[in-house]
Amino acid sequence: NSLYGEGLEFLGLIMVAACGLSILAAPRGKCITRFLLLAFCGQFLISSKGQAALAAPSVILLLVVLGIYHITGMRRSSVVLRVGSSLCLAALILYTGFFSVAIFQENQRKNSRHTEWHAFFNGALLMTDDPAQVLRDFDMDPRLLADVGKHSYLPDDQYLYPPLSEEAQREIFSKVNTLKLTGYYLTHPSMLLRALEHSAQAARAEMPDWFIYDGQWDTSAQQPVSRFSLWESLRPRFVPGHIVSYLLFFLAMAGYTLFLLIRQWKYADSQKLVLYAFYAGLLILSALQFPLSVLGNGLVDNTKQLYLHRLSFDIAFVFAAAEGTALLIRWVRRYESSAAPMVTAEKSEVEV
Repeated sequence: NSLYGEGLEFLGLIMVAACGLSILAAPRGKCITRFLLLAFCGQFLISSKGQAALAAPSVILLLVVLGIYHITGMRRSSVVLRVGSSLCLAALILYTGFFSVAIFQENQRKNSRHTEWHAFFNGALLMTDDPAQVLRDFDMDPRLLADVGKHSYLPDDQYLYPPLSEEAQREIFSKVNTLKLTGYYLTHPSMLLRALEHSAQAARAEMPDWFIYDGQWDTSAQQPVSRFSLWESLRPRFVPGHIVSYLLFFLAMAGYTLFLLIRQWKYADSQKLVLYAFYAGLLILSALQFPLSVLGNGLVDNTKQLYLHRLSFDIAFVFAAAEGTALLIRWVRRYESSAAPMVTAEKSEVEV
């Protein structure tokens, strides 16, 4: 929900992270019951907002990786316990998957008319140089060009077919939906690049201010909030604002994650391997959320709709910066320690 969904997304992500780290820090094979709590936290995140249903792959990744970490740490003699724990984990994973699908379907049932209207008339038809051709591709009435750029909350007499009318269902929504639009974008790369460019710019912008509702709407200018806003003001200086640089930046972080995973696999450090899998889950969550706003809701409230993407991306960015700095310090120290004997030897030669 647009009124409180962002706050629940924040709480859900922090709950999942905290619960996951708690399981990781526990003795191996000694905290299987905590997986129920992780599944509950994942359910909280997934149900925080309709688009958060796509957080399910990241939650399932955590369940799988943490499950393998703890089940393989059990005593080999405890065959029954290992099999039982594996079955319980599989049940939690299936439940999380089915729950996310149910949330997505419920959101589509309640909001599909409005979101699909915005995605088409306030999105796809604005991403092309020839909106009339797009209407022909979807076999729609060419007179619908008059509704391009309109949101779905105007009086009925402002539309050719009011969004909630039976005529709109027959003439518009029976011919277009989110999946068909996604397929259309994929077959029209120029439109897709324009949509992703808009997403990149919206993801970089500062979060919008909010109106206050205390029994009646107050649409007067709001007082800017300056508390706890240091990162919000610094963020635009670090995050790319164009799709090409954004993708390069994101691919660099993904490549760095792969490097860390391979490195820890080589050193057989299971705990760090799981920690970097956490990081990979953050990147997956961020990547899945990035195109949703424009592709699924047009040019409507994009910065606000990208809140979960921004949050997961920022955490991943800070994590990568901290890990990269630590790695650089270790390399410098290793170089200094290897260079020290050479310097001592040179001094000895000079003295001789």
